[in-house]
Amino acid sequence: MNFIDISDLNISTTLDVLKRDTQRNSLLLYQHKGDFFADGNRIGNADQNIAHTKFLKVLEKARQDNSDLVLSPEYSCPISIITHIIANEDTQPLTNKIWVLGGESITKEELGQLNDANQDNVLVHFENDVLNSNKRYLDPLYYIFRGVHNDVTKLIILIQFKTRHMGVWSGDVERNNLIEGNNIYIIKNS
Repeated sequence: MNFIDISDLNISTTLDVLKRDTQRNSLLLYQHKGDFFADGNRIGNADQNIAHTKFLKVLEKARQDNSDLVLSPEYSCPISIITHIIANEDTQPLTNKIWVLGGESITKEELGQLNDANQDNVLVHFENDVLNSNKRYLDPLYYIFRGVHNDVTKLIILIQFKTRHMGVWSGDVERNNLIEGNNIYIIKNS
């Protein structure tokens, strides 16, 4: 396992929830509810349209409430939400806020499409070694916040992947299909 400090990626930020002070923080913890689906090709919501709508409402509330930290469980957030956040500034975290969203499984192709979103105002970063696996999908954790990358203020999306499959299900779906990551990101204030 590799621990990667965001400063090693030329990223700096100041997040309210990480300030060493006695201020109060506002947290939005979202326990996703819906029908779950798992097979050899994907793990996530049975109805991704319903999940997309629910997540849009959660993120809208996070912005309205000025939440410092937003958390959701693994396999809950559809990739369509991440692409929506990238494309729509009015659904992005406010300055000094961070969203940590557990994503539905994604394929290497979908990961490549997210990587294509890199532009002047967006940085999508993940460990490239996962693309060399012959397994089917990844379990992403999206860290989404505003920061500075190479002296340019950007929307930062760090994608960290599950490092070990679950062993609690009555089958071997995740064990046989999950591409395991090796990097753990250390996010700290500048």
